[in-house]
Amino acid sequence: MKCRETRYSNHADMERLINGKKQNEIKQKLLRTDVLGWRKEKAKNILEPGDTGSSFLYNSTTLHQAKKETADKELRINPEHGRG
Repeated sequence: MKCRETRYSNHADMERLINGKKQNEIKQKLLRTDVLGWRKEKAKNILEPGDTGSSFLYNSTTLHQAKKETADKELRINPEHGRG
């Protein structure tokens, strides 16, 4: 296995997808709450003062999409048709 030293390099932010059992839990919580409020609450628990981000903190676009998918499923909206 080959590795390289990256501790002192700047890395591009990546979008972290929500998968598995955690996906269903997060989607149900997001359906009943505000995305930005949920994200801020999680950031308080994950980030330390001075941190700029964490790979364990989902970005708001990903969370909005998860919330939309759950709402569409509850309303029985076909994802191929959209909301019009």
